[in-house]
Amino acid sequence: LADIYTVSSFSNLKYLKKFFKTKKNLHYLPNWVLVPEFVPYQERSKNDIFSVGRLENQKNLRLLIDKLKNTQLNSIHIGDGSLKKSLLEHAKKIGVEFKLKEPVNNSYLINEYSKYIFYASPSYFEGNSKTILEAMAAGCIVLASDIENNRELIRDNENGFLIPLKNFEISKIIENLSKDLDHAAKIGASARNTILENFFLDKLLNQEYELLKKI
Repeated sequence: LADIYTVSSFSNLKYLKKFFKTKKNLHYLPNWVLVPEFVPYQERSKNDIFSVGRLENQKNLRLLIDKLKNTQLNSIHIGDGSLKKSLLEHAKKIGVEFKLKEPVNNSYLINEYSKYIFYASPSYFEGNSKTILEAMAAGCIVLASDIENNRELIRDNENGFLIPLKNFEISKIIENLSKDLDHAAKIGASARNTILENFFLDKLLNQEYELLKKI
């Protein structure tokens, strides 16, 4: 019944087109993000793996913790949820430093990404992941689960990395890139360009305005 119905991913658009009787009011309009000033990798932590999101099964953070076992890497996560206690206990049990920070407002969060080189997202499923987009905007190297919606954002080994959930081995990638920050910076720059070209606030505001003009 809506004049305009927007979805944030092509996979959602494809899915809904199968079931909506009227398809002409369906439109793709992805999430927008702000782009902070770039902070050089030499000024960022390369041993702390950053992540953001609810502490729930969907985000699959237990897998990330497991993959940091017997490495020199730590996990820094911003978020809260029902799995907080169990994740902290599990990390302590296997000897992984899992530091939790309380949720913060978006203006503060945007600058947090720039403290880290690597951002991890081992989620089982996502829509148009705003946290991945924000990490890319900050020039982080995103290590994300190889799922359909993430493939809309990330070109493997070009502007980030897509890793199958069955192994989600990230330590070797991080080790290699930490030794070659020039190559890492190229991937980070490609990530920022992806955001500027496709997910920048100003551009998407114009797209939304054009949709509203049709009503």
